[in-house]
Amino acid sequence: MTEPPARSPAPRKPTPPRAPSLDPQAVIEGFNRVILALEAALTTLEEEGSVDLAGLDEEIERLCGATMKITGPAADPVLKRMGAMTDLLEKLSSQLSERMADSSTQEQVEAKAKHRSAISAYRKPEQGEG
Repeated sequence: MTEPPARSPAPRKPTPPRAPSLDPQAVIEGFNRVILALEAALTTLEEEGSVDLAGLDEEIERLCGATMKITGPAADPVLKRMGAMTDLLEKLSSQLSERMADSSTQEQVEAKAKHRSAISAYRKPEQGEG
């Protein structure tokens, strides 16, 4: 009896790369950087009135996504920093809303004053005036 020809072994499917293990401390440090940026934005808003938060939303989204993957007791300190960040975001949102409401009210007052000034400039002089 003859043996069948030897077959090459079936190619193995490459194992997908494993996601790197999330380091809770790295996520905490990320939240700390965002917190510092938000605190600086609050200070700037109070002093100058305008802030630039460009790119911060992407970092926050990344950190929140990473937080969702951390489980067990390691999640507790991460969640605390996330809570501190959301508190600052709420404070910043509140101050921006107040600032917008104030400027809107101020703009309305200025518009009414300009309107009155324009009306008085073009009104007909009354009897006995000018």
